[in-house]
Amino acid sequence: TNNDSSITVIHSNIENNQKRIGILEKDPLHGKEITCTGNSITAATHSVPGYGYVEQIADAHGMTVDNHAIWGAIIPQGHPRAGGDITDIGCIHDTLDSMDADADIVVMSGSINDCEYYSDVSFLGISTVTFT
Repeated sequence: TNNDSSITVIHSNIENNQKRIGILEKDPLHGKEITCTGNSITAATHSVPGYGYVEQIADAHGMTVDNHAIWGAIIPQGHPRAGGDITDIGCIHDTLDSMDADADIVVMSGSINDCEYYSDVSFLGISTVTFT
């Protein structure tokens, strides 16, 4: 502000948006599509709904998102949690066919619910020192 109470705009939103568009047009990810599945972390259940890490990446690069993640989801089909309850479990495996097969990038995350709720997690396999 000047002494006469007028305001000088140094950077306007229009200028910033034009700069961003120019940068995005050179971004190799611009216009691409991300399809994803997973549990609540990918579904953005505990953040701003519909604006989790996948959406933030897409927004930063001018991409579109096809999100099929489910809160509380586990990886395999039909494996009961401790206590045998499988009625309220979403299954990441069941979302695979609904994901866009033509997407440019695929993000899949999971296992936190598998490890947390199962009394026997041996069905997930065993990690070895050589990762075999």
